[in-house]
Amino acid sequence: MTHADRTDPGRALPGGAMKQPFGVILAGGQARRMGGGDKALLQLGGQTLLAHVAERLEPQVARLALNANGDPARFGPLDFDIVPDSVAGQSGPLAGVLAGLDWAAALGADHVVTVAADTPFFPCDLVPRLVLAAETEGQPIALARSPEGIHPTFGLWPVALREALRQALADGTRKLRAWAAEQGAAFADFPAQTPDAFFNINTPDDLAAARAHLAPADAATPLAADCFAEPEAQGLASVAEAQARLRASLHPVTGIETVGLAEAAGRILARDVTARRANPPATNSAMDGYAFAHASLSGAPLKLTEGRSAAGAPFAGTVPPGHALRIFTGALLPVGTDTVVMQENTTAEGGHLTLTAAPAPRANTRPTGEDVAEGASVLAATRRLGPREVGLLAAVGVAKVAVRQRLRVGVLSTGDELVAPDTDATPGQTFDANRPMLIGMAAGWGHAVTDLGHVPDDRAALRARLDEASAGLDAILTSGGASVGDEDHVSALLREAGQVAQWRVALKPGKPLLLSQWRRVPVFGLPGNSVSAFTTACLFVHPALSLMAGGAWSEPRGLTLPAGFTLSKRAGRRAFLRARMRADGTVETFRSDSSGMISGLAWADGFVELPEAACEIAPGDPVRYLPFTEFGLSA
Repeated sequence: MTHADRTDPGRALPGGAMKQPFGVILAGGQARRMGGGDKALLQLGGQTLLAHVAERLEPQVARLALNANGDPARFGPLDFDIVPDSVAGQSGPLAGVLAGLDWAAALGADHVVTVAADTPFFPCDLVPRLVLAAETEGQPIALARSPEGIHPTFGLWPVALREALRQALADGTRKLRAWAAEQGAAFADFPAQTPDAFFNINTPDDLAAARAHLAPADAATPLAADCFAEPEAQGLASVAEAQARLRASLHPVTGIETVGLAEAAGRILARDVTARRANPPATNSAMDGYAFAHASLSGAPLKLTEGRSAAGAPFAGTVPPGHALRIFTGALLPVGTDTVVMQENTTAEGGHLTLTAAPAPRANTRPTGEDVAEGASVLAATRRLGPREVGLLAAVGVAKVAVRQRLRVGVLSTGDELVAPDTDATPGQTFDANRPMLIGMAAGWGHAVTDLGHVPDDRAALRARLDEASAGLDAILTSGGASVGDEDHVSALLREAGQVAQWRVALKPGKPLLLSQWRRVPVFGLPGNSVSAFTTACLFVHPALSLMAGGAWSEPRGLTLPAGFTLSKRAGRRAFLRARMRADGTVETFRSDSSGMISGLAWADGFVELPEAACEIAPGDPVRYLPFTEFGLSA
């Protein structure tokens, strides 16, 4: 379904009588200072200027069109109309405004808002502020104004003035601002910002400036070559210190793409989203009953108006004072009514309705925008979308969203002792549990995961595998060889090739943690012990990958619960004990704190976190419990 197919030109804006305007993008201009061609098709941040402008305008209008002359095929497939000028010759933006007004008039709209195709940063609340300015000042036209001046191509234009504009063009008028002033124009003021909201791209330097502005957010920007600097302090770093250093070293590295809601679940929002329409879009009934005007109550029975209002089938007429109309849950309140009485509190007989219990004014109704107002901020960038968020977006008329491309994560295991689980292993060999575990964790976090397989303790083979993998990945997770022993080949190779940081953390389990880069791709070197690898992945890799993917740095929210165990802890390292919550609300820990017992991971549903200081825990003492779900893992 196209945008043109799914709109309602009769929808009214909240707080006023004006219908939601249609929107027209003025392609205009010959782009002579850009070397000719269509400025609307210039690339900015991985998509065209036209796509940027359409993404900003579409949520604010009832229907969208592009004003452009020539062969429309050059714009490729679009989900909105292309409207050529209504008058012959190059008459500038005035001709584009007239073309938009003619197009809107044919579709029953009352107003059009125009924007320029070469201005990708215009405000996301442009339309409601133009409407408010026109209604407040009582003028037919409203123009945008910022500290940089008046921007006449960003205006609200009534369809009723199209014949006056046609005559003005015939008389030789070419200045948009001058004609608007003659008809009467209000101004919607927008504050200063960087870059200016109405910054337009006219030259190659302008395009370069726009790209520089978008680069941190829109482009797939690699990390700096020295993002993991060698720590100044020696010895063990605290968990908080390691997390802080890691967070300060990273930024989003993924690009941006636009997807439909069917593909949006699990993705990270790249830009803030505003409601395309209110929810509910118009005042409706919260009950089955009868609708009437509360002011018309006199104690006498109400006369029943013939007809009914049902969800999807509203009553088309007006309910007179002293009358009531049958209404059902979800149905629009008819004109002339403001209150609904539940059918249980009425008696209908002989064409009259008697109220056995009179409701308060506006009772049992859901006012327009009670849940979400039109134009209101709905979801913020960095939010990971789930089924609840997708449902909200659909409810407010948002069909497409800008999301981050999935972070590409590779998982590699190393060590001569590792073999695949389906082999006949000797007692001296270990089944490779870490790689499938880490693959499952990263996939559950919403990333695009590549299995890099297993590499034996051979530095040449490891170098070759990292060289190959780094070409198509944003991050690499390795397991094993992260400490300083003779057989810790991952640590040794990365030290030969570059810098390594923060690889010894005062953490139990999971002391060895390696942070490095291979050809500018971050490498997270996790311990070979499965419980240690799992714990360090939760505490460090999960928030780091979230930030690199364009999301927020995730901080786990803990619960304070009474201990169901006894423990004596020595000072030195922060401990994360495998634990689970009992039915009585207490938390118990696994039977052993040995990091070699991987069965404890399947037994547990969270961690008990204990501080670096020594402590004595007795049953009933408050302890901090961190559910695994707080680390992005399923329950």
